[in-house]
Amino acid sequence: MKPNTTAAVKQKPVKLSDGRHRCLLDTCKKPFTPNRSDQCYCKNDKRDCKSLVRKVDRSKTRSKKPYSIPLDAHQRYRILDAVRAAGTVQVLTTWRNDVDEATATINVLTATNTANLKTGKNTFHTCHVDAVNNKYRMGLLSSKNLFVGLGTRNRATGAFSSGMGECISRLELKAKWLVAENMSNADIWTMIEEFVGVDTLTEACRKAGLKPSAKAQALANLEMLIDSENPDHDRFAKVLKSPKSTTVELQMACAEIQGKRVFSMKLNATSEQEILFSEIRRHSAFRPELEFLLTPINQMYTVYTDDEGKSHKRLVGLLDGDHLQTLFNLLQGHDADDMQDEVEELVFGFNFASRKMDDEAAEHAAYKARMEAHNAYYALSRDERAIVDAQRRDDADRLSGLIYEEDGIEYRVTDPNKPMWHLPGWAPF
Repeated sequence: MKPNTTAAVKQKPVKLSDGRHRCLLDTCKKPFTPNRSDQCYCKNDKRDCKSLVRKVDRSKTRSKKPYSIPLDAHQRYRILDAVRAAGTVQVLTTWRNDVDEATATINVLTATNTANLKTGKNTFHTCHVDAVNNKYRMGLLSSKNLFVGLGTRNRATGAFSSGMGECISRLELKAKWLVAENMSNADIWTMIEEFVGVDTLTEACRKAGLKPSAKAQALANLEMLIDSENPDHDRFAKVLKSPKSTTVELQMACAEIQGKRVFSMKLNATSEQEILFSEIRRHSAFRPELEFLLTPINQMYTVYTDDEGKSHKRLVGLLDGDHLQTLFNLLQGHDADDMQDEVEELVFGFNFASRKMDDEAAEHAAYKARMEAHNAYYALSRDERAIVDAQRRDDADRLSGLIYEEDGIEYRVTDPNKPMWHLPGWAPF
């Protein structure tokens, strides 16, 4: 590695007439009282300009490394699991010389992981349209053969194979690409690289955004931030060197050096219904038999505008468990003609949810109007509210008959308990 020539140049302090020095950091340039005669950079509780200069120098001298697939990426382990389960790397047949297909498949694996992270449990599986362990054909690890679904429904399906996905006959399997049970992950990955192609595999992983684990990233960030010449960083160095340091401890150390706060953000849970809707949209692009579901699915969302004026879609219609099972079965390739009763019930469920949404939307609009009127009323002064109250009483009295009109003149009934015949111009019908 080449020496850091930028950092090696000895800087001379810029001295001002009042005895202070001017900070040499381009983004600072503030005068400060030095602790040493050769001090060139200021330092306070919020900012250490010397460490910022060192960080900039490192980023300038560090050459951009070519992308390499992280060995500890979650998706890499899922690919290895899929190959082990199939017993052959030919399960990746659609990946060969096709970066886009390999990327799309990895994205499905990522979507499964994201759904489980949001729910906090391993609730969802990467399901197959055509099963891998079917007796006569093997379903492939392909974006067109995979969808994210509930694990309990996937386990109940077993080795179902509809022929609507992507598969190869077991007669096409070759001994060269078989994976033995005792093979290591490294050996299997070497076979995958040979079968798919190193360039194709690497580019697909790069496009799919495979990154090192959160702990590996935190270790790299902390190593860059620590200043070995700063005694205040000694405790952070201990965290860096300790093999028992957790990911959270490493991230908190990075945040403390940078003067940031670490927030524990709770992700919104993803529902099974939203995931099935998303997968039906994706599969309908290459499976025309699913297109009839797109219109009712779109009707299950409402559009709202946030405070910044941006429009968002929000799912408001809900289907029951039986309807979701029907959606799962349709995704897995069951013939809609053979499940007419279930499809009719599903359509009814969509229509019922849409009607319920309309009722709730009207109720919400009425509530919003009441709240706006309420807020507008209490925004008035006391005298203005008194005028509004008087107008409201008059309107109520007109409706009840306490205020009536005769010859263009309004009269008020002074005593509502008195009979109407005493009023001027009263006559029985």
